[in-house]
Amino acid sequence: MLEEEGLVSSEWIESVKSLLKGLGARFEAEESVRIHIGDAVAEVMEREGGFAVSISVEVPKTLALGEVDRYADAYREMLRLIARAGLEPGYELDTSIGYAFLRAVLTVKDLEELLSILKKMLS
Repeated sequence: MLEEEGLVSSEWIESVKSLLKGLGARFEAEESVRIHIGDAVAEVMEREGGFAVSISVEVPKTLALGEVDRYADAYREMLRLIARAGLEPGYELDTSIGYAFLRAVLTVKDLEELLSILKKMLS
């Protein structure tokens, strides 16, 4: 894992935070880093053997005509982020908290690749 490679958890978070500050991104960091991009949220977290970037958008249970554009724009933003990353995502539908989120998960093997992908996604 990352500790075996000499990289402790807080070091990768500091590297990601530094990059995001330089890009002017809105984010919050704890055990993971959550980046706010319009109505989409990208969460960066450690995974066994590397990192995952999870891009989430809300899926409405009910939908009024006036809300269509907002949800379509969020999905469009998710697709743009995936296209910029240039990686094949896995998809998940999370309904565990009472409302649904569509999540695209990108797997990244190391910190250098992670920082490169984030630059592409947010530039």
